[in-house]
Amino acid sequence: MSILSLVCIHALISGSVPSTPATKAGLLRLDIHSERAQGQVIIAIFDSPRSFKAFDGRKEQKKWPKLRRIVRAEPRTQQTNVEIKDLEVGHYGILVFHDVNNNGKIDTNWVGLPAEPWGLSNNVRPRKFPPKKPDWEDIQFSLAKQPLSLTIDLRPGM
Repeated sequence: MSILSLVCIHALISGSVPSTPATKAGLLRLDIHSERAQGQVIIAIFDSPRSFKAFDGRKEQKKWPKLRRIVRAEPRTQQTNVEIKDLEVGHYGILVFHDVNNNGKIDTNWVGLPAEPWGLSNNVRPRKFPPKKPDWEDIQFSLAKQPLSLTIDLRPGM
């Protein structure tokens, strides 16, 4: 009996199969369009409807739900380019906001609408009145092994 056969039999009997590393994607490129070059751009990457629904950018970051990743970038006038490496192959959604005053959260007006520039993957435009968060299915995109480029146009704050 070969060694490979013995390893396979052992794995079947013990219920343990050697683990394989998670499949990684090459690269996610974001082209974020904004009008200002001050503060910071905060990119929240969601990997589930639950984390997207629970997210409230008005709160301090330590009170945010578990996200796949949070990326911060220095904004450039007109376009900020961000490369995000080593995300696992899967389904994601992105919310970007331009934290103009560097307080780490998105400021809102008296109605609860964002007062700072913001945008979503797939450039989804949610309903304004009454304000309604978009559905996960609207912002979701698939990341495969090949590099993916997305453009997110930030809407001006209210």
